[in-house]
Amino acid sequence: MRFKLPFRREERSRQARRTTVLSPRINDIMIQLRVQSEKLRRTYQRLIARDRELFEACVAAEQELDRDRATIYANEIAQLRKMSRTILKSQISLDKVILRL
Repeated sequence: MRFKLPFRREERSRQARRTTVLSPRINDIMIQLRVQSEKLRRTYQRLIARDRELFEACVAAEQELDRDRATIYANEIAQLRKMSRTILKSQISLDKVILRL
């Protein structure tokens, strides 16, 4: 009884052909993933900057005893922070995928 060995010459050449065919595709995918990761990073930075602006406006409204306006700012800040957390998690996941490739 003879078993087929996985490392015969024909199979090695087939495996080599597969990697050469996949390599350009993987490079293209990595470039696209990096572009998306950069877009997420920029979006995250914009949200953080907007968060700081709204927080300062909220503090100013609170100091002027304008509670309604401060509440509106606080709700907006809460929504921004939720979105920024989601974007940050997405960016981290994308970076993990890039590292695996």
